[in-house]
Amino acid sequence: MGRPIKLTESSTVDIAYASGIGGTIGEPSSSTGVYTIDFQYNANGTTVSHGYAYKQVGKNRFWVGDSSSIGTKLTLVTLVNNADGNIANLAANTATVTCINTSNVEFRAKRITSHHVWDWNDVRYAYDIRQVANSTYANVATY
Repeated sequence: MGRPIKLTESSTVDIAYASGIGGTIGEPSSSTGVYTIDFQYNANGTTVSHGYAYKQVGKNRFWVGDSSSIGTKLTLVTLVNNADGNIANLAANTATVTCINTSNVEFRAKRITSHHVWDWNDVRYAYDIRQVANSTYANVATY
């Protein structure tokens, strides 16, 4: 499976992580400097435009929650290639994460770890959640 997304961030241990490589998994925070990967998903017929990953299960499955109901109503979802980006087209219990690759082209994540994101052609990109995509790092949508 590779390294799953980190559950917490440490300002003393995770130097590379704290500098912006990798994403936060867990409840969104209102404090500055905390970034949560933005999951759009369908929870049994209800679309959610801003969700967070509570826990990673395998390489492309996540327990996700709605950012408006922190810690409740978790749904197990699988990442899918929702190419048009319209969350109304997501099937039940599926999710999408929007990314921008190093050539500044938008894609949906197939797989996410703390340091890499894969597109649906199995191209792996190191990503940075705090800046726009560039020739070194892709960008993963956050909120």
